[in-house]
Amino acid sequence: VTYSYLPLHYVGSSNRSVIYRDGQEMVEAEGGKPLKGEAKEQGLVSWGEFGPILSIVLLDAAQSKLAWSHWEQGANGPEAVFSYEVPSQKSHYLVQSQVENASDVTDASGQFRERPGYHGEMKIDPATGAVLRVTVDAELALGDPLTKAAIMVEYGTVDIGGKAVTCPTRSVALSVLRFGHASSGAHSVLDHDPLKTMLNDVEFGQ
Repeated sequence: VTYSYLPLHYVGSSNRSVIYRDGQEMVEAEGGKPLKGEAKEQGLVSWGEFGPILSIVLLDAAQSKLAWSHWEQGANGPEAVFSYEVPSQKSHYLVQSQVENASDVTDASGQFRERPGYHGEMKIDPATGAVLRVTVDAELALGDPLTKAAIMVEYGTVDIGGKAVTCPTRSVALSVLRFGHASSGAHSVLDHDPLKTMLNDVEFGQ
């Protein structure tokens, strides 16, 4: 099979309402009802930006390695940045992807699922303790069909009903997949599979 190089390019956009209720994140369908089961969109689908991802990182990092990193200059003054590392044994971060021709690493529906170790940073407002940014970079195995899975969520002050609330304002998700992946383990690494990069840039509003 011959593949030709195609640079990162715009594919499309979509709009959805997200509900955060009883600690759970749900996406509304067009009729206004919460979607049941997994999303059916094609391409890169990320989840958890509006709540769960922060809870997962804070819980896992508190039980793993969390350390001071550096200061960053923000719009309202210095902001504290902490780094963290979570091993796979303590990870609750789920990475999944639809993979073709890789039955040895997927389930019956063709989904590759793994809870890998991961690392990243958390940026904190030292005056209020509010989280301003969190990054998550999965530590995937060399032979996995996914070579990179990462997400960044930014938080800001939003007015809701006349009250200032800290909420997610933007997220960027990145995934790099072995396209045409046919085997796992060391052999797949030597196959020089072409890579497919997918990126979602999401803004939260209203």
